[in-house]
Amino acid sequence: MKKEVKDGELDLQLLLFKFRSKWYYFAISLLVMLAITFISVKTASPRYGFRSRMLLEEESGSKRAQDALKLLDPRYNSKGLIMSDEVGLITSSAIVERAVASLDFTISYFFVEKNWMNTFGDFAVREQYADVPFKVILDPNDTQLVGTPIYVKIISPTQYQLQIKAKKAKTFNLVKNVPVKEYQSIEINKTLDLDKPYKDEYLSFKIVLNKQEPTTNGKHFFVINDLGYLTKTYQGKITAKPIERDSRMMEITSEGEIPEKETRFLNKLMEVSINYDLEEKNKTGRMTLDFIDKQITKVSDSLRITQEKLTFFQSSQRLIDPRTQSNSVFQRLDALTAERDRARLALRYYENVLNLLNSDKELSSGVLPGSIGVDNAVVNQLLVQLNDLYRQKAAYNVYSKKDNPLLQGIEGRIVSTKDQLRESLSTLVSSTNLALSDYNRRIAQAEGNIYNMPKDEMALLNLQSKTNLNDKTYDFLLEKRTEAAIALATNTPDKKVIDYAEMIGDSPIFPKTKPLLIIAILIGLFIPASILLVMDRMDSTVKTKEDLAQITNIPFLGFITNAGKNAKLAILEKPKSLIAESFRSVRVNLQYLAIGTDKKVIGITSSISGEGKTFCSANLSCELALSGKKVMLIETDLRKPTVSRYFGLSNKVGLSSYLVKNNHLDEVIQKTKIKNLDVICSGPIPPNPIELVAMPEMEAMIRNFRETYDYIILDIPPIGFVSEYFILLRHIDANLYIVRHKYTHKDMLEQINELYNDNKINHLYLVMNGMDYDASYEYGYKLKTAEYYK
Repeated sequence: MKKEVKDGELDLQLLLFKFRSKWYYFAISLLVMLAITFISVKTASPRYGFRSRMLLEEESGSKRAQDALKLLDPRYNSKGLIMSDEVGLITSSAIVERAVASLDFTISYFFVEKNWMNTFGDFAVREQYADVPFKVILDPNDTQLVGTPIYVKIISPTQYQLQIKAKKAKTFNLVKNVPVKEYQSIEINKTLDLDKPYKDEYLSFKIVLNKQEPTTNGKHFFVINDLGYLTKTYQGKITAKPIERDSRMMEITSEGEIPEKETRFLNKLMEVSINYDLEEKNKTGRMTLDFIDKQITKVSDSLRITQEKLTFFQSSQRLIDPRTQSNSVFQRLDALTAERDRARLALRYYENVLNLLNSDKELSSGVLPGSIGVDNAVVNQLLVQLNDLYRQKAAYNVYSKKDNPLLQGIEGRIVSTKDQLRESLSTLVSSTNLALSDYNRRIAQAEGNIYNMPKDEMALLNLQSKTNLNDKTYDFLLEKRTEAAIALATNTPDKKVIDYAEMIGDSPIFPKTKPLLIIAILIGLFIPASILLVMDRMDSTVKTKEDLAQITNIPFLGFITNAGKNAKLAILEKPKSLIAESFRSVRVNLQYLAIGTDKKVIGITSSISGEGKTFCSANLSCELALSGKKVMLIETDLRKPTVSRYFGLSNKVGLSSYLVKNNHLDEVIQKTKIKNLDVICSGPIPPNPIELVAMPEMEAMIRNFRETYDYIILDIPPIGFVSEYFILLRHIDANLYIVRHKYTHKDMLEQINELYNDNKINHLYLVMNGMDYDASYEYGYKLKTAEYYK
């Protein structure tokens, strides 16, 4: 028993049967996919995987210098590097561009092997690096043709052939890395001397032969790459990520065809990244040194002037030292003056940083100088954050667009940090100004005490005080400059190489034959399966009894096997065939399961022409007659007469002749070669078929036949086009509605289904004609019966 399948569920057995019936689709698809895979594997150049590792350190440089200069360099207060920023930096276009620019990757060499695949074009191309038969030396001062294959064939030790054929080519200035001119087409075919440089509007180079002889089993060409193309190519190949979630170890991977070339690139990329980090760190130190040098110059000039004045005063007035009792007053004055000058220095620093923040120019990492002796935790922390944010912004700028959400987030944090720093500096400027006012008041008080001292001694003490102050300030700045220089000299990058680049494994990561074959097989099976499923979903014809059960409640009477295109009276032509057996089954159901013995008039119709209603009418009439019943077959389809051809009868007279009273009833009844079967053909096609079948003569004829025949079969036109069926419906005892397998669309049954549901038609039964058991899984068991009847 076939299991029931609910709506929306997938019947795997039915699905596999449909696939099996279309096995050639799968065979063709598999062959095509396997051929494509084979060609792809043969033409693809092997790619290898490469890996290197770097460690991101939290601190760098001399530990002693770091402890001494925590206030000089805000980076020493950093809470550690952000891994995501470092990943973004090392894969940025700026770092990758620096790496490829320092390598000899401008020219790529290729070899096209002579084989059957390359007969139709350069499909199997292998890149060369160290084993090239010749070397191309470019003239950096001239423009070069980039991105175009330039074929070189060595003819002799002294000559070579140059071939170029390209469309939409362009020339570049490789030094400035800018395009020069575009060309719609270029075609060159020349024989040149090896010892002479070649130069035209497209190229300027010279060919130098290597020791190895060029192979004759193929052809060589080279391509000139501009820096932008190389940057995008290698940027797309590399991947960087931490080896674990919270690890400071970063793994950099890449793919490529030539191991030597790829390992050189990865090592150079790490080297460039480390140097870039060191350059960024040194910016802060250099800015600090520049600021200190400017202050030293000012203090040095002041110290020189005060020393000269003191020397001149002592020699002119012959005074060496002030009085001893005034020493304490002047010492206190010196101390206050020194404190005031330190406050002034801090104030100048605060104002300097505040002016930088308030300026309209774009700031960057390293522009803000380190704090020189300024012990303020808030300012130092904000400087740390601001410098780190500028470094992050610089990193994102080299590889991201302005609308990048991460970049916009960093810019927002920079604005917020700058606002906090401005507020803190403004507060410090105000508090320092108050401190300076207090220092000035106290100094004025001390100076008032000195007014009572002798004038010459007071002048001498004043000069000595200024000289000592300048001398102490000068020593303080020299000390800080030394410390800043030490910090700058001991700077080391926050990164170091742990594992230099090496190849991953011994075999290529692409192409891998087995996985590709599995993928090809899966795709080869998936494509036809998808097509068949889509076609099945799009096919709205009736294919199974279950299809009828889903769209209508009309009882099902039976199947009529497919008899072929030219079959007529199949029940007579093949009495032992499956189709003859199917008509017998319908006849039995009709007699005992459907209408009983009191139902004599049977109307047979369908939705549209071509569904086999006349075929079923003729053969069912023959089957009833062969069973011993007296049968009358009446063709009521007056527009398209076909019954006469089934029985080899004449259609010169028929139903239309009787209804228009041209012939008597006994004149239109024709005997057939089948015992007990009489036929009334349609007769000549009338202009008004509907009016004829509605005449009283039609009703009288059927009433008369009920007395003399066991069954009256009415072959009625399809209800989809004409209305004769509804006129004849009052004469019919039982209705057979013919549905053809894989021909009748489901929506065609809507009309007859509505009539049945509204009880406008009684004793209505469905018969499926043209059933193809070979294409129907659920009726496969009937194939055995078909074989039996053959």
